[in-house]
Amino acid sequence: MEERNYTLRSFRDSELFIVLKILKNIGFVQFKDVFLTVADENKRKDAKRLGMNVMFDLVSIVISNLDKVEDDLYMLYSALSGMEIEELKNAEFGTLPLMIYDSLCDIKNTSFFGVVSKLLK
Repeated sequence: MEERNYTLRSFRDSELFIVLKILKNIGFVQFKDVFLTVADENKRKDAKRLGMNVMFDLVSIVISNLDKVEDDLYMLYSALSGMEIEELKNAEFGTLPLMIYDSLCDIKNTSFFGVVSKLLK
């Protein structure tokens, strides 16, 4: 799915609390534990293998917690895209993950996420 059938606006300060709630519920705080474990294992493994282990651990944390944020994600991306929640739920497979990816990569949102990451420490 390369074509975007949506446009996203930048995040607003009013969305800070929903983003924090989503990050908390997907296990973002647990990421620190993964990196601390990696620091200990770094002495015994090569970097490529270590990186793969980190990615799998992080993805596992997120996937195991996604059901906790489903409604919040639809609400947030409905607001960002102007699409109704039901329209978003019925969009082509992969639309929501692509929206998430696009919003995380959007240069306009980097300062927003910089502040959010400081709040999660």
